[in-house]
Amino acid sequence: MNTLYNIQSITQAGNTYTAEVVFNPEHIIYKAHFPNRPITPGVILLQICHHCAEHILRQKIEIKTIKMIKFTNYIIPQTNKIFSFQIQISDNTIKTTIDDEQTQYAKLQFSI
Repeated sequence: MNTLYNIQSITQAGNTYTAEVVFNPEHIIYKAHFPNRPITPGVILLQICHHCAEHILRQKIEIKTIKMIKFTNYIIPQTNKIFSFQIQISDNTIKTTIDDEQTQYAKLQFSI
């Protein structure tokens, strides 16, 4: 298990995959980013999208171009809070929306 985050499951509905991710609020990265106000770094969200895409495609992939990243809210780590990564893969493009039951946190799109 990764100590920063845990991908609890990846499910498929049509051409959309949903990865359920839980962050570890005790991880050392949150002591630096930022002390007393932890926020998950955007590069970590990109890393999780990449990790999930590799799992879905069952192969190593390389990000060639980041087409769009839009952060709309902070991901503040909380014990047992599940964040959904909705992932669509088509024509060497990966699109991801990150949300929970109430809030959208980010949209990412990159080519492989």
